[in-house]
Amino acid sequence: MELIRDDDTAVTKLMNADDRELDTEDAIERSDADAANTGGAEDRHSNLADIAEAAGVSISTVSRALRGSGGVSSSTTKRIQDLADNLSYKAKGKSAETYSLQCLVSMALFETDAAGFYREIIEAIEAEADACGHHLTLTFLEEEADNVSRIRGMARDDCQTGFLLVGIDDELQRETAASVGEIILVNASDTAMRYDGVTPANRRGAFLGTKHLIELGHRRIAHFSWSKRQTIRDRFLGYQAALLDAGIPFDPDLVFEVKNLRPYDAAYAAREALTAGKLDATGIFCASDLVAVGVISALLGEGLSVPQDYSIVGFDNTRITARHKPGLTTLSVALPQVGRESVRRLIERIRNPQLVPSDTHVGCQLVERMSTKRLNSD
Repeated sequence: MELIRDDDTAVTKLMNADDRELDTEDAIERSDADAANTGGAEDRHSNLADIAEAAGVSISTVSRALRGSGGVSSSTTKRIQDLADNLSYKAKGKSAETYSLQCLVSMALFETDAAGFYREIIEAIEAEADACGHHLTLTFLEEEADNVSRIRGMARDDCQTGFLLVGIDDELQRETAASVGEIILVNASDTAMRYDGVTPANRRGAFLGTKHLIELGHRRIAHFSWSKRQTIRDRFLGYQAALLDAGIPFDPDLVFEVKNLRPYDAAYAAREALTAGKLDATGIFCASDLVAVGVISALLGEGLSVPQDYSIVGFDNTRITARHKPGLTTLSVALPQVGRESVRRLIERIRNPQLVPSDTHVGCQLVERMSTKRLNSD
């Protein structure tokens, strides 16, 4: 895997920010990788996940160190290489059909609080490409750069090119990538159904989160949303669908728009709603965990209590949810699976460009913690 950006130091810092804290999704990644090794113990060779666990770093860091792509310190690289030798790691050779996979990521995503969300997806993309024996180049796109010309220059004459567009909504960038290779939208979708997309099951997950509040007896349920991205708008639609399914009239006055998916933006929106006396609800479904954290902060700052005054549900099950007080009830997203499915669909599309575009939705699960309670219960 190659890492391309003018400022390697900044990218390395962003990609390795959480190397010291391997989380649940990392464990899922390792379990899946282990399951793929079906040979006996005596002939089993280690994989990237094994080395990452032994070294206490991410799969992404291991991949870059073993490929010599840069962005990893010399001491860490040597430690990883020594572990690879000791664990009998054998790099997979190129497959009979070798493709050039280009993973394009908006640098703006890594300059927000959502960086951890996308890091999990990108690591899984790297691991899956490695497992399939295909070359992967990871490129961060700056907002002010001439990204269209840059994308055009990624076409290869010696092999077929495919693009994984991670969280990229820019229409011109999508069209340019599609003009030189097959593309998959990662954590994004195309409403015109021209391109394949792989996302969490946002609408269904939001339905489950809102339904959880309804089952706890709540009927006045507010929603803090962000309408700038289709994936988040799908969560709003899931919220609406759950109300309709329960026979609860949708009240647009209980929907509050946040400026961005950041805790302080959500806190500002919640304080405004409280000051204006508009937060006439007992339950709140938030578009993301980051929004939920901001809303809770505003409520506590006004002397209110969670879940005694308001029951709160988030979405994504990011690391902050378990550490937050109270623990946040949320929807868990299998982010590594989003990455893996994206790579698999891209390879499938390169092999058969005539496939009808499809959307793949990776399932979500409700994780119940202490931020929700049954209405009128002690």
